Amino acid sequence: MIESVNSVEITVLVDNTVYKKSLLAEHGLSLLISIDSADNKNLSILFDTGSSPKALLNNTEQLKIDIDRIDNIVISHGHYDHTGGLEAFLKIRNKELPIYGHKYLFYPKYWINKKTREIGIPFKRQDLEKLGASFTLIDRPMKLDDGIWLLTEIPTKFPIEIIHNFKTKLPDESLVETHIEDIALAIAVRNTGLVVITGCGHAGIINTLHYAKEITKISNVFLAIGGFHLINAKADRLNFTIKELQEMDVKHLIPMHCTGAKSSAVLYSTIGENSVSYASVGQKIKIAGGEIKFEK
Repeated sequence: MIESVNSVEITVLVDNTVYKKSLLAEHGLSLLISIDSADNKNLSILFDTGSSPKALLNNTEQLKIDIDRIDNIVISHGHYDHTGGLEAFLKIRNKELPIYGHKYLFYPKYWINKKTREIGIPFKRQDLEKLGASFTLIDRPMKLDDGIWLLTEIPTKFPIEIIHNFKTKLPDESLVETHIEDIALAIAVRNTGLVVITGCGHAGIINTLHYAKEITKISNVFLAIGGFHLINAKADRLNFTIKELQEMDVKHLIPMHCTGAKSSAVLYSTIGENSVSYASVGQKIKIAGGEIKFEK
C-alpha cells in the first residue's frame, strides 16, 4: 500500500506579486505547507524563505502564523531569493529547527552571462547554527515522513529544460551546474495523487515531475506549484512543457515566482483556466479528497 497523507494546505508567504492589503511582495518564494498525515499528526513545513527578512516576517505576522509551530524548513536551493529571510526567521524562533537542503547549499553560487554575479545564500552555516538551525544536507532523494519525499539530484531526462548560466563553485574551485542540487517536495495525498512543489525548478518542471513519479511510484500528478523558471523561455521550450504537461495529464498547475507573467499567461491560455490557476501572497490552497480549494 502506497503511503499518503490526508490533506495539504499551502499558504503563500512570499512571492513576486501581492494584492492583499498589508502584505508585501518581493522577488522570491516562501510557502507554508501544512499537512494532515495519515495518523492525524499535523506537520508544518516552511518551503524556502524569500529574498529578505522584511516580506517574510511582515507576512507571517499579518497572516497570524505561529512560527514556533513550524516543524522544519526545506530549502529548494541556495540562491538568495529563496534563503534571504532565513537568519531573521531563526532569530525570532524560540527553539531549534531542522533544516533540509542539498549538500552544496553553502557553496558559492553564480549567474554567469556577459558578467558574473554572485547569487548565493547570504549567510554562513555556523552563524545560522548558533541561532538554532540543525542542518541535514542531502545528495539523494529521501523520505521526510510517510507520504512525503524530498527529491534532489533530479536526472536530466529532457536537456531542453536546463538553463546553463547557473553555476556552483566547489571547494576545488571547479564549477558545476546548479540544477543538480535543486530540491522539490513531493506529497502523496489520499484519493488525490501527487502534489509537487518546486522553488525555481532549475532541474526542469518536467524532469522533476517524471522523477517524482519514479521515486514515489505514483503515476498521477494532481498539482504542480511553485517556480517553473520559464521567465525567458523560448517558444520551443514552452511548447515542449505544455505538450508534456498535457501528456502527463497534470490536473492543476499554479505557476509562481520565476515562471514569469508571459509564460504563465501562455500556460493559462493553452492548457486552460480549469487547470491553471494563479496565486499570490496571502493565498491559501487546500488539497484533499481529489479536490483543490482556494481561499479568497
